[in-house]
Amino acid sequence: MLIWRKAGAVVLASSVFAGLGWGSLSVGQEMIEQSESLVRVAVLLPERRETARQLGLYPARPDAAALTPVADVQNAAVLYEVLDAQIRAENDGDLPPAGELVAFLNFNRRTDENRAAVRKLLERSEDLLRGVREAASRPRCRFTLPADAEASADDNLVWTQGYLVRLVLADAVYALEDGRVEPALRSLDVALRIGRHAAERGDYDGLSCRAAAQGGAFAALAELTRTAGDRLPGLRPGIEGLLSDTPVGADALRRAVVPTVRDTLDGLEQWRDKPFDILEGEFLLDYDPAWRALYELDRRLTRREWTDGMESLALDYFCAAYTVLETSPPSSVRDAWTALRDMDRAFREDHRDIPRRALPLRYASLPQAVLFAETRRAVARATLRLYDASESDATTDASVIPGEPIPDPFSPSGDALQLVVTPRGRRLLYSVGTNGTDEGGSLRRMNGSRGPTEDLVFRLDAP
Repeated sequence: MLIWRKAGAVVLASSVFAGLGWGSLSVGQEMIEQSESLVRVAVLLPERRETARQLGLYPARPDAAALTPVADVQNAAVLYEVLDAQIRAENDGDLPPAGELVAFLNFNRRTDENRAAVRKLLERSEDLLRGVREAASRPRCRFTLPADAEASADDNLVWTQGYLVRLVLADAVYALEDGRVEPALRSLDVALRIGRHAAERGDYDGLSCRAAAQGGAFAALAELTRTAGDRLPGLRPGIEGLLSDTPVGADALRRAVVPTVRDTLDGLEQWRDKPFDILEGEFLLDYDPAWRALYELDRRLTRREWTDGMESLALDYFCAAYTVLETSPPSSVRDAWTALRDMDRAFREDHRDIPRRALPLRYASLPQAVLFAETRRAVARATLRLYDASESDATTDASVIPGEPIPDPFSPSGDALQLVVTPRGRRLLYSVGTNGTDEGGSLRRMNGSRGPTEDLVFRLDAP
């Protein structure tokens, strides 16, 4: 009965679209195929829920006593809450667009246009940056919410921290371009502190913020080490201090992902019972683009309920992620990334008839971000060694990194970061990259013009 009722709704909706000129036969057929594939998954929903319960993935409600607000002079969370309110009050309740910041922090995408836009943003954000530095100076950061608070409020805070990380990193990079190295190093230290504060949440979003902070800071330090020249000896203590920031480990990843799986499943249970509300849905579904595709499909089908198929897909996906991490706990970040990536690929292969955008968030993105950050850390350390070798009287091979091998975070066998000299005499440091194979420092794209390069290559020679 469930299948026929949903299929009838699809046919009716597609007929209406065709009559009103809002769609075509092909659009209607695509909707029918999408809905039918979701229905085929949804009819097994009770079984999927029982599997999740057997795995212990449905958590108990948090104890209200554990949500008692904490406020003291050592806790940065209170200041972040003030900064969050300040930013959103100035931007109609939202965070400012971060596109220019993201482009400016990418060395390959930096242009005069986004440089000018970031300069204006930094000028407008002087008071905000002062508040950020004060928050970052606090030794701990414990976010707590009253028992009646919306769950999204806590998410807002970590998203605000992510925005602040990008803003502070942009401030550091802009200072480096302007030759103000010491202020740049102080800003990089602030960014890393914000990342550590966010990671105190112990969840997926908090660690993602920390990985972003480390990735951006280490990329800037790698750039600094290759361009500082004779100033490098004086800057070295500060650079090495920043490079010693504790890496995100495999145990932290597992502890973050597994509770996130539980929270997501708990949220799915709550969402499924919520009344259909267009305005509320438009606001809340911004939190997860994967759910928006199904939400839009519901609207097209004139439905007044959440799509059971999406919940069932999520149950399958999160149970798979939980099983991967708990049955064979990964011993390294790369092992965690490989296991989650392979699980994700297998899941998508098994559900090829489901719209790609309707699948849940890729949990492999967090360990991959950690690996990118660690690769940039390794590059900065290698650059320091090569500078020391160039200043010494000892004769060294131009294609060898002096000292003990520096492990390549992406290498399946733990091989070292590689150094190669091109026929034109340019020195390149490279990692084997996401494909795990050594192509000798190749910059060829793996998946067309927009895919990643075969190796992750970093130029050593200053421009």
